[in-house]
Amino acid sequence: MKRRFPFFYGYVMLAAVWCLYFCVFGTVLYGASVINANMQQAMGFPEQYIGVAGTMCTLVSGLVGPVVGRLISKRGVKLTFLMGSAMVVFSSLALAFLPQSALSFLLLYGLVVGAGMGFAGLVPVQSAINDWFDKKKSFAMAIVLTAGSVGGFVAPQLVERLLAAGDWTWGWRYVAAMAALSLVVSLVLIVDRPEELGQYPDGLPPAESGPKDAGAAAPEGPIDRRAFGLILFNYASRTYIYYSIMAYLVIYLRHKGFSSAYGANCIALISLFSLGGRLLMGVIPEKRVPAHVTLGFGNILVGVGGGLICLFDTSLPVRAGAAAFGLGVGFVTVALPLTVSRTFGQKRFAVVNGKLSLINYLLAAGGPVMVGQAAAYLNDYGLPLGFSALLVIAGGAAAFLLGKKREVTPS
Repeated sequence: MKRRFPFFYGYVMLAAVWCLYFCVFGTVLYGASVINANMQQAMGFPEQYIGVAGTMCTLVSGLVGPVVGRLISKRGVKLTFLMGSAMVVFSSLALAFLPQSALSFLLLYGLVVGAGMGFAGLVPVQSAINDWFDKKKSFAMAIVLTAGSVGGFVAPQLVERLLAAGDWTWGWRYVAAMAALSLVVSLVLIVDRPEELGQYPDGLPPAESGPKDAGAAAPEGPIDRRAFGLILFNYASRTYIYYSIMAYLVIYLRHKGFSSAYGANCIALISLFSLGGRLLMGVIPEKRVPAHVTLGFGNILVGVGGGLICLFDTSLPVRAGAAAFGLGVGFVTVALPLTVSRTFGQKRFAVVNGKLSLINYLLAAGGPVMVGQAAAYLNDYGLPLGFSALLVIAGGAAAFLLGKKREVTPS
């Protein structure tokens, strides 16, 4: 029997999924950048282990993408959120309370945290919004994805204070507490699809919602390989620099003479401007500026920001680079799922997104390892990070080539 609600439950889902994204992805990704740098320094293992662990975490979160996508298609998002949150709780508590070595760190952070982020991260978050919203999808996607930026602004600074008051284990205790909160929210508030409550996307029955976007009703059949390849290049080039910066920014800035607290502040600045970029995406009309155009422009901003961070050793241009990097990340975070949905159709979104996630991370997850190894050989992080900045700019140009052939904008 379907449950009934006198209001559109999609807005409750929007708030719940925002909380989940904040607690898991925003907290783990940005908080771990500070925790791991301090953990490495306290335990004395080589800096390259941070890159290896970052690569493993990124790779595993992508490898589970097709599994997550198929599971969502069959069972909905609630199960994946529960599984991912439980994995992060377990691994964070183990990191905080069990004796650690470089190997156990690689296994717990690289494998278990990575899997948890895959099961409770972007694929289920984007899929939940894709199922509950159609014509309001751009606005809803922008709002829910601000959670990553807010988490990224809060987590590094809070973790830095926790570590200053205690040691690096307090950072993992904080991550475990946030993941436990996401577990409760998933159990109590998440509803897989509108039809379970007798509702429709946007809260409007088909007769009242007007003509559906062609992208939402795209015919089944072979995936457009050209479009898939262009989106993948855009995605992978950005993933390569993004996770490399998140893994090494604190250490890189420390090599330049800045403090760990300054590095944490730069990560928070990236998150703050990423928040602004996501909010701007919520008000930019797709009819005037198609999602793939913003996707390309965002990548270029990410590359320019990364270049400024690499080229300069003084505070002002480094902060300007962090701001540009964050703004670009904000644009692309919202523009990517919109581009995928408009290009391949709403019904195929979870499956296509899962495949993109898998191949993207297979191609780009090696970024932190490659950057770390190149930096060890060159005794400098600037050149390998600068190369990744050029690569992500090329990925931005690839998005412009999508054109309007398969993309359908809202009427």
